[in-house]
Amino acid sequence: MALISISFAISLLTYHLLQKLRIYDKLPGWVVLRNLQFYMPPSKEELKLAAGMGDGPKNKGNRKNRRVEFSDNERLLIPKAVDVDLRKHDFQMDIASALKFYVELKWLLSVASTAMVAYMITELYYYAKDKALGVPVNTTRQMETNFSLLWCIVTVFLAVFLLLNIVQIYYSIKDHGELYTVILAGIVGAFFAIGMLVLNDRALDFGLKDAHRNFTEQLQKIPAISEFARTVNFTLFAFGLFVGTLSGFTTALVAFPGIRFGKMFRDARDNAVAQQDQISILLYTMSFGFPTLLCLLWMPAAKEHFFRENNYISFETTRILLVLLGVAVRLASMRPFIQSHLDIPRKILHALKKEPGRMDVDEFRKSLGFPLRYTCVTVVQYIAPLIMIIMLCFLYMSADLESFFPVRGNAAQGKLLGYLGIPADYAATVFEIHNSVWTLFTGALLKSVFGYLIWWILFSHFAFSTFSFFILANQQ
Repeated sequence: MALISISFAISLLTYHLLQKLRIYDKLPGWVVLRNLQFYMPPSKEELKLAAGMGDGPKNKGNRKNRRVEFSDNERLLIPKAVDVDLRKHDFQMDIASALKFYVELKWLLSVASTAMVAYMITELYYYAKDKALGVPVNTTRQMETNFSLLWCIVTVFLAVFLLLNIVQIYYSIKDHGELYTVILAGIVGAFFAIGMLVLNDRALDFGLKDAHRNFTEQLQKIPAISEFARTVNFTLFAFGLFVGTLSGFTTALVAFPGIRFGKMFRDARDNAVAQQDQISILLYTMSFGFPTLLCLLWMPAAKEHFFRENNYISFETTRILLVLLGVAVRLASMRPFIQSHLDIPRKILHALKKEPGRMDVDEFRKSLGFPLRYTCVTVVQYIAPLIMIIMLCFLYMSADLESFFPVRGNAAQGKLLGYLGIPADYAATVFEIHNSVWTLFTGALLKSVFGYLIWWILFSHFAFSTFSFFILANQQ
């Protein structure tokens, strides 16, 4: 297999072209922040006037009038029910660039766009070359290393890294239940995933048991470690622990994105109902409930009753296309959902008017400006799980192909090791172990893991969204 292939050049050209066209700088505005409006918190002077605490005439000689000036070190308390008006402003990119997590959002969109464009161009190149040469489909991709898949893997790890950084924010919050929610979500997700392996394959079929059996058989066939493999005895329970740990980690990452999505769905739907916009109501409902239908596609009954083997397109391809369609629906409803997040200051102000007592003016302004400051954090929580699903779909479709694996040991590598002074017999042993280890990661194993991760992200995100939606419904 060629290491430096056409896909490598396609990846470099894609990155260079998108950079030259300044697409990376425009992506946050085009994809997310365009046509949004936010509420600017009132200034201190406006709050003083609204509370009837305006500065009177200054008289330095009269000690009674000195307290009217409100020095900077003095706390100013205003009634929570103060009557102020919130003014809407258009969302500008200079404001967005100063927000928390804007740089991280820009990086995520840049890497994801490069991965998607490089993958699509590479797939088009493979298809065109096979047609031009008159060879069977997938012949070219089995002879070349597909570097666009490396972009997909990097994008998944970047999305996970950003979600981990957001989880770390909850560690700094004291006397709140956010951190305990993340930990509890991870534990429940791990035990639930382990229990799913006990279920019959007729309920949900991910191919994990077959993948484990194939992995164990291939492990025992490696001559250099065959005795060690028989001693270890990689049981199904150990494989279940691995799957449970992976599921618990994923659940902890998507817990709060799911909870926030449920809140935004409720706010956006209420706004659409108030405006009697039936099309928006339908779009938001599809965006919220589509994962339920997608999760059912991993039931064997779906394939047996609704799909025929002699169809032009395979069931796996149809399933992945439907998953990508669900992602597209969520991306289409993203901007109204983010706008509902930016409209939170109205609800905060309305809730404060119902509370008695006074509040520090700085805390008052901070509570109203909190949604704006964390807009990019909300966008990352919204878009990161979707990007992970897209990249996992690409990896799933290419998992059973030779192009997914790195280049294996060949004569060129043997000459390189000989040039470095490594003995030929030692190099042969290294190549044998190297190639044998790569046979462990078969297409069946990778496809089952990627397919399971797609299903688990959809399921856990929808579960927390539903939980958030009904908790808010009970509170209201």
